[in-house]
Amino acid sequence: MRAFGTDVGRMTVTRTVLADSTEVITMNSDGQIKLLWIDRKDETRHEVRYKNGKMVSSNYKHYQNGKLERWCVISWDGKVYQVSSNTGKRTMAEAPTYSIASLYFHSPTNVNRVFYEADATFSELKHPDANTVDFKTSEGNRNIYKYVNGSLQEMEFRLSIATVNMKRIQ
Repeated sequence: MRAFGTDVGRMTVTRTVLADSTEVITMNSDGQIKLLWIDRKDETRHEVRYKNGKMVSSNYKHYQNGKLERWCVISWDGKVYQVSSNTGKRTMAEAPTYSIASLYFHSPTNVNRVFYEADATFSELKHPDANTVDFKTSEGNRNIYKYVNGSLQEMEFRLSIATVNMKRIQ
């Protein structure tokens, strides 16, 4: 991760397919920005599970300076999704088939909506060109994902305090 032209952190995203065909995507990111009066450390821990193309669970936690700032736990109970988050509890009926976690491993060529696990909402995806998707999160942040030959290579997150750029490394 880079902000203000400096390395500020790292994100690791993994995908595992279990013996029962459950797809598990985990994301761990850590970043810290020190600039003038700002000293901010952010950590995100996220795991999402898909079975037969539909999300069955998601556990998202975001920490700022060591304090849990935001969380969202989603689970399928066989009838509806139970959502419990820092903003309260609710249910939702629509099964997410393509989420933010999916962007890291599945090209969104024919996808027009993405599920945002951080707060259990859907966002419209824009396709400015054949290799780019762009959307706004519920907080109003603009996220841009760039693909090469169907594989995610770069991301740009336009946040309120900075623009964070990420490039895939292997």
